[in-house]
Amino acid sequence: MRWPVLLVPFLVIACASESRLAPPRSVSAVIARAVADRPAEPIVLARATDFPWDRVYIFGPYTPAATLRDSIGGRCCGGAEQLLESSDDHDLLVFVPAGADPVVERHPRNRGDFAPAVLGRGIPRAQAVFRVDTSRADGWRVLHLSALHASGFSHGQSVRRSSGQPPAAPTATGELGR
Repeated sequence: MRWPVLLVPFLVIACASESRLAPPRSVSAVIARAVADRPAEPIVLARATDFPWDRVYIFGPYTPAATLRDSIGGRCCGGAEQLLESSDDHDLLVFVPAGADPVVERHPRNRGDFAPAVLGRGIPRAQAVFRVDTSRADGWRVLHLSALHASGFSHGQSVRRSSGQPPAAPTATGELGR
């Protein structure tokens, strides 16, 4: 009967450590919800975060830890990079603020898989807008970098596709064109 008493301190420490490493609001959960519930709307990563960052790097399965560290200037990643090297079930999002440590989050690929063209690139905050490709016959949802930029959206504004047409681009005034 003593083992439950001995286990409690370890659980408390593990939970406390995890909460310090993870962002206060799960970016992955926001992405997954958008992919599942609103696939026609762009996903603006700046709206999905509540911490400062300038660029996001997205790394796919089997990315070597050295490649990841070299891409973001060596500041990473609390051991998450080792998990990425040997797993194909998630992508790693690395949000890099100027002069500070990055915020790292794992994102399950079955809840929105980032397209190969975006992997390993440093995407500026204003350009980190993704569209969901739902055209695959197997139902797999793939996230592509959108031509729209976050600066073209006001808070809460969304773009809907109609009849398979791409979303309208913002005009010079920031309004969405029709």
